[in-house]
Amino acid sequence: MKSAFLTYQLTCNCVLRRSLFRGFSLNRKFTRNKLSLKRAFLVICADSSRVDKALLEKDLPLRYFPYKGFRTSYIVCSQNTEACAKIAIICVHGFGATCEHWKYNVPYLSKVFGLAYAVDLLGFGASDKPSPNGTCVAYTFEEWAAQLNAFVKEVVQKPVILIANSIGCLVAMQAAVECPQNYVGLIALNPSLRLLSKKKRRGLKALFASIVAALLRFEPFNTVFFQQLTKETVIRKILEQAYYNKSRVTDSLVKMLQKPSKDPGAKEVFVEFTNYSDGATPEELLEKLTLPVAILWGENDPWEPLTLGRNLKRFSCVRRFVTLPQVGHCPHDEAPELVNPLLEEIIKDFLSDR
Repeated sequence: MKSAFLTYQLTCNCVLRRSLFRGFSLNRKFTRNKLSLKRAFLVICADSSRVDKALLEKDLPLRYFPYKGFRTSYIVCSQNTEACAKIAIICVHGFGATCEHWKYNVPYLSKVFGLAYAVDLLGFGASDKPSPNGTCVAYTFEEWAAQLNAFVKEVVQKPVILIANSIGCLVAMQAAVECPQNYVGLIALNPSLRLLSKKKRRGLKALFASIVAALLRFEPFNTVFFQQLTKETVIRKILEQAYYNKSRVTDSLVKMLQKPSKDPGAKEVFVEFTNYSDGATPEELLEKLTLPVAILWGENDPWEPLTLGRNLKRFSCVRRFVTLPQVGHCPHDEAPELVNPLLEEIIKDFLSDR
C-alpha cells in the first residue's frame, strides 16, 4: 500500500509540474491555459483530501442479497449508522470486474456522504453464476437493472447516486430509466459505447463479431478460449492495455479479477454475454434519462475512444463532461486520488439542486 501511494504522489507531482509549466511559462497568458490550471488544481485537491490510510486499508466484508433465488454479493461502508445517511452511493462495476474494483472509492465516498455500496452483478464477482439455460435469469442490461432496482428497494431504501464504469454505466442508465424515482444522479466513468452491438456494427466488423460469437457457442473451442483468457499473464496484459499507468496493474488486482473465473458457471456467463448484442445503446438511454448525469472519461482509453465519447455531451441530461489526462479505461481504480474529489464535487452539485 505504501508503494501504491508513493506512485500516486510521484504521478501527482509530475502532472502538477507539467500543468504549472503550461500555465505560467512563456508570456504568462493564463487564459490560454485554463484547462491545465484546472487539472493542476484537481491534483492539489486530490492530494489534500486523501482518504485516511487506515480506512482505505480496511477490508470490507462481503454481504449478500437474494435476487430471484440466487445469491448476489456487495460491499458497504458506513461512517455512522446506515439509517442516518440521507442518501446512498452505489457503484457498479464493468465487464469481468467485481465490487472490489471500487475499494479505493467506497471508503472515501462513505466518509464524505455517510453510506456507500458497491455491488456484484449477477454472474460476476462473488455473486452466483447460474446457467442462462433453464433458469429465470438472462445476462442482459435489463436483468442487471432489475437486480439493481431490487437492491435499492429492499436493502438501501433511500435516494441513490449511481456511479458506474464501462458496461456498468449501461446497467445504471437502464435502472434509472426504469425506476427514476430511486435515483438522484448518475456519474458514468468511460461508459461502454457498445460499438459491437447490432445497432452499430457494420461491414467487416459485423461479420467478424458474428463469427467469433458463433465460435464461442461451441465446445471445446469456448473452454480452451476461456481458459487461455483467464490466465494471470493474459489478464495482466489486458489490464496493461486498459490502464495508462502500468504500475497500477498489481498482482492483487490481477488475482482479484481472476478469482471469479474459477467459479462454476463463469464460462457460461462469459459466453452468454459475448453473444449479447441486443439491448439499448448509451445514446438511447441518455435520451430517456431525466436525472442529472456527469461523464468522466480517461483520455487514454484504448477501447472506448474519447473522440466518440464526446458525442454524448449533446444530451440534455449530461451536466458535465470531464476528461482525465493520462488515465485509461478504469479511472476510479487507476487514479482514485484524482477521481474521488471529482466525484465528491459532482455529487454535492447534484444534491444542491434537490
